[in-house]
Amino acid sequence: MKNRGAKNDNELTGLLSAPQVLTKTYANSVIDIYLDGEITDPDRYREAYHALSNAAPQDIIFLHINSVGGRLDAGIQIINHINRCEARVVGVLHMECASMASAIALACDDWELNTFSTMMIHSCSYGAVGKQSDILSRVEFSTKFNEEFIRETYSGFLSEEEIKAVLRGDDLYFGSKQIDKRLEAFVEYRSNHEEEEVEEILPDEKPIPVRKPRVKKEAV
Repeated sequence: MKNRGAKNDNELTGLLSAPQVLTKTYANSVIDIYLDGEITDPDRYREAYHALSNAAPQDIIFLHINSVGGRLDAGIQIINHINRCEARVVGVLHMECASMASAIALACDDWELNTFSTMMIHSCSYGAVGKQSDILSRVEFSTKFNEEFIRETYSGFLSEEEIKAVLRGDDLYFGSKQIDKRLEAFVEYRSNHEEEEVEEILPDEKPIPVRKPRVKKEAV
């Protein structure tokens, strides 16, 4: 007599056999940060700092940029957080990306452009008050700082002649197609530069793989 609820041999074999399909679920987040106005006081962007600091490697951050630029200290703090961010940061250039905003954009890993994306690059603006010696010291320091910042930020995107023009006080403007072409060269320059830095730090060891940014764009 067969016990009620007992399964036949075929059913038991099916239950005990190894499954053919295994599924794993990975959690990731898509985070949108909006830089769509003048860049003002550094403490205004604490939520953005927090998001960049706490994003996981599998996350993706879209940094939406539509800004005339603004304060250097706030912009540098945003750039520092982008550089430390473990997630991939995509700079989405909606239209205007000027001055400090262009520096922030170039700190991103990937980019999305549209037909009307623009970029303007120029040198830092500053003022000084006080005794003549104080003003002279400030001007000398700011001049040196400005050149270091421009070269560190825009080398590979701008030519040496263009960098010198910016340091002389010229404003440079680029449309979407120009930005796209320059980003391709900028990606290669930055990748090679990062690899050279790794080799200098670890001359006798196998170089650590660096994150190589890729260019993404919308159809134009």
